[in-house]
Amino acid sequence: MDAHKDLQTITGTVDQLTQQRQTAARRMDTQTSQWQRLADQFEQDLQKVAEGIKLQLARLDKLAEENQDALTANAKDAAADQQAIDDPPDFDGQVADLQNQIEAMNRDTIPAYQQELQPLLTTQQEQRHTLTGLQSQLQDIVAQENHIAIKIRKAKSLHDMIAVTNEEQGNIDALRGQREDLTSQIKDVQQTLTDGQRDIDQVNHKIEDAKKQMTTWDTQSRQLQEAKRRQPSQVARFQQHIQELAAQAAGLQKMSDQISAARDKTQDAANTVSEQLTDLQPLLTALNDIVGTQTVAEAQNSAADSSAPTPAPPAAGPVALILPLLPKNAAHVAALQGVMQKLVTDGTQSVHLYTTGYEEEDMAALQQLLGEDRPAQLAWTNMYTALRQTQQPAAQARLNVQPDWVTRATPDNQTVEYLTPANKLAARVQYRQNGKIRSVTYFNLPGGAQRRDFWDPDGRVAVTQSVNTQTGRVTNENFYRVDGSVVLIKEYQNNQEQIHVLAEDRHVLQEFTSDDALAAWWLSQAVPQGSILVAPANPHLLLNKSLQERTDLQVVPILTPESTPQIWAELLGGEIPLETAYVSDPNLQQAAEETLPSVHVETLTD
Repeated sequence: MDAHKDLQTITGTVDQLTQQRQTAARRMDTQTSQWQRLADQFEQDLQKVAEGIKLQLARLDKLAEENQDALTANAKDAAADQQAIDDPPDFDGQVADLQNQIEAMNRDTIPAYQQELQPLLTTQQEQRHTLTGLQSQLQDIVAQENHIAIKIRKAKSLHDMIAVTNEEQGNIDALRGQREDLTSQIKDVQQTLTDGQRDIDQVNHKIEDAKKQMTTWDTQSRQLQEAKRRQPSQVARFQQHIQELAAQAAGLQKMSDQISAARDKTQDAANTVSEQLTDLQPLLTALNDIVGTQTVAEAQNSAADSSAPTPAPPAAGPVALILPLLPKNAAHVAALQGVMQKLVTDGTQSVHLYTTGYEEEDMAALQQLLGEDRPAQLAWTNMYTALRQTQQPAAQARLNVQPDWVTRATPDNQTVEYLTPANKLAARVQYRQNGKIRSVTYFNLPGGAQRRDFWDPDGRVAVTQSVNTQTGRVTNENFYRVDGSVVLIKEYQNNQEQIHVLAEDRHVLQEFTSDDALAAWWLSQAVPQGSILVAPANPHLLLNKSLQERTDLQVVPILTPESTPQIWAELLGGEIPLETAYVSDPNLQQAAEETLPSVHVETLTD
């Protein structure tokens, strides 16, 4: 920032403009034939002086603001450096804590795991020995059965064969029973061995994880020791930096004083011009009488009265209404209608609805739901529909049924079931009102669902669900773009969710552990700059880092009986300040005002 040069330029400009004004005033004493030209020139000079002073004051204000920001940042840096010197980290204590954890792991945790492992290994060895014995017995029984079979085949006649068979039938039945019993025992032992090996692997994993944790702690300990070794040099650098900051602060303060002096001088010039303009009004009036011109003030007032429109209030940003899905139950529908009525009453002309759950956009249903109380411009974007879009859509999908399957209609007339030749349910197809496929469920032979395909209105597979045939729970979902490539993979295991967003070349763009995190990421990219975000009070969504980084947004939460004041209060902890909140029920008004005392609370319904 070359502030000295700027100040010199500003001061010179002020002096030059003042001299021009004085010259113009002297010229007004010349011949009457030049009054018209001089009056015009004087008016132009006055306008230039006023505009120049206005620009100079604005520039000085900007210089002062930048200089003050630099001083503030300088003070913060110096305070941070001094804090680091005065309160150094407790390296010895941290190292001791890590060593204690390593010793405890070696002394207690790992020996406990090893002790847990020993009986498992012993049991495994015993089960293997048992399995060997059972297999040996089974071989003996098979040998005896083979011996009887050979004896029967060696009979010389059918009569002899029947006689031998009748004679050995008791042995045959006994051996068969023993063989089946041994086979069952062998399966049980093998299953026990499998379960035992799984338990052994789990304990071994615990031991391995403990060793990895000790390695991590040991690395951290060495890093802390190295940091302690470098601490004196770090303190020296902090001290040197503090000295440099002090010198910079002195220079900045000097600059601040110069800027302040220059601004005072410029303001004095502005005051002088204003006073002299007032003093010269009689002369300007005389000139106006002689040459038929207006004074500067009269021209300005006339222009203001005749042409300047009344300033319009600043336009609000675009409204983005965020919902999980288009509501179905009466309470949620009433809340949506209340929001729209409020926005329309407040003069909102355009609202864009964003839904973050999987559903198909149906503008006719939305308009019917809202009735007449809707803005002039209404749009709707579903997150999954938006994520699926590409420039080159694929051909429509084809129903995968076997030639020997037969169909069976259902009472709703919108579902067709396909049966195998053995009369087993193989697939169930649900159709839309227009005859296009909505979903297809494929079944395994025992009759449990194993896969569901959801088709979009254009006849392409949008989602595929894999289903655990024993529990009936969805284990993973694949979402497809309209060109057939995978855009989203959701995996569900142990009550946890893992979400992967894929590019068209199948490399992973983003990973999330919740639908709220996915929705926040998508909304942070989809919602226009400066939008007013109207959404249910969901901290997991609204306080997500992806949305909080959009500091250009204004959040208006919808407070409903389904949420709690504790949840409402969490919203105050975000980076985006709250100015307004909507309550869906008048009974919530008092609780909302007490929980959010600094927020303007409005009720959606009477």
